[in-house]
Amino acid sequence: MKKRLIWHALSAAFLMTLGLAPALSPQAAAQTPKADFTLIHSAWMGGWQWGHVGTALSAHGHRFSAPDLPAHGNNKANLADVTLASYVQTIVAAPDKTPGRSTLVGHSFGGIVASQVAEARPDKVQAIVYLCAFMLPNGVSFLDATANVTTSEVLNNLVFSADKLTVGINEAALHSAVASDVPAGDFAAAKPNLVAEPTAPLGEKLQLTEARYGSIPRYYVECTQDKAIPWDIQRSMYAGQPVAQVYTLASSHAPMFSMPQTVADILDDIAAKEAVRNAIEAASEEWKTAFNAGSAAGAAAVYEPDAIMVVKPFGTFKGRAAIQGFWANIIAQGLTNVRYAGTKVEILDRQSGVLSVDWQMNKAAGTITKELWVLQNDGRALLREDFFEAYP
Repeated sequence: MKKRLIWHALSAAFLMTLGLAPALSPQAAAQTPKADFTLIHSAWMGGWQWGHVGTALSAHGHRFSAPDLPAHGNNKANLADVTLASYVQTIVAAPDKTPGRSTLVGHSFGGIVASQVAEARPDKVQAIVYLCAFMLPNGVSFLDATANVTTSEVLNNLVFSADKLTVGINEAALHSAVASDVPAGDFAAAKPNLVAEPTAPLGEKLQLTEARYGSIPRYYVECTQDKAIPWDIQRSMYAGQPVAQVYTLASSHAPMFSMPQTVADILDDIAAKEAVRNAIEAASEEWKTAFNAGSAAGAAAVYEPDAIMVVKPFGTFKGRAAIQGFWANIIAQGLTNVRYAGTKVEILDRQSGVLSVDWQMNKAAGTITKELWVLQNDGRALLREDFFEAYP
């Protein structure tokens, strides 16, 4: 039988000194966490891989969890019971325990798990971050996606067990294939925690829909020195599916070890941008509620004092007072019951975003071509620029 990569775990205390065990989020934080992250580890590893990243996320004021998938880390599941569904059930337990939505962060094979979790719980997922991870379309498995890949040092050095239930990586190639930019001594300390990877989930095809998984914002963090999922493979994956933003790291396949602070800083940036998205969506709903209730003052309250509104074919309105007058006139004509279809929110930076959408009322319809929303000091989003048109 070929040698397997099954090792005894190091003590949790020793791992913590290396930054390889997940630090616990502070139980009595001085402030409400800014965002909630669910960190999904890669094949062969466990929640311990997020140790340094978790510490940095806590320093940013965020909350996180880093569960062990079945048959990984401290989750001693029976190999015969390990499936993609069992991975999903393990991960959904984290966001299900939080009152809001969690941002999923999948590393490598963890990206496949993140996608299926988003399909299962779209109402509990704020966004998905793929960290040099597999971002695959519906109906595709890991084995499907890698069948013709010849440039991966990991794929070229796989070692299957005699019973084919697990697979490891040739130990001689392991450091170069996974973490070439991590000092050899540091990586050697982590190696005893690697486990043989169950093969069953590798062949399971993703079951995704546009209505559920497709509704979740996605981000990709590419690693240009990755020898496990080469850079061109990463680019082909995010080119095939829309993403809100791509971040680039000059890292191996293990940026959580080689540059954990940078990874945490990226996640903090994503959290800030998703906070902008939430504020825009909430303010947009506030406008619709006020308008449908016949309140011109309430509709105008979501605009900045010096906002500009350009309405085709009615003209340009500058300032909140003029904008309120326009909405009062529209309401007086009996227009109500505004509805949106196909809302798109593009986040520009940590402070602003643009909304576009088709709209319909009881007596009119049209398109919002651009609403520029800006986050205020109190965390509320207000409209700075509003461009829309009504169809004849």
